[in-house]
Amino acid sequence: MFQNDYIMRMIREMIRTLIKLLCNIDLEKTEDLQLDKEAAEKLSGLKELVDNSLVENAENEMLEGLNTENKQDFLVALLFYQYLNEKSNDFLDSCNFSREEVEDGLKTVVKLYGYEGMTEAFL
Repeated sequence: MFQNDYIMRMIREMIRTLIKLLCNIDLEKTEDLQLDKEAAEKLSGLKELVDNSLVENAENEMLEGLNTENKQDFLVALLFYQYLNEKSNDFLDSCNFSREEVEDGLKTVVKLYGYEGMTEAFL
């Protein structure tokens, strides 16, 4: 239990830091977070899949739709993993998904965008 809480905190801080450094957005200030219409719709659809316990489907859809040249896609991916990370361990378990899979998925996306060195400081 303690290890999952630790992983959860580290994921939260890594996402917060990446968004601040790379997108100049402070997640503490919701007015800073502005997604274009397409990105907002994509994130909303992914959250809906997660809320319907279709976590793997949501992750696969997010990964398949990534354009590594698009900063909004990167932001959507980070916000997706942030949303997933906020889910309880019980919820993730019921979806056959683990906190470690959240961490691994996040690392994969960060690596795709060329920022893998930044994850080593956190995870």
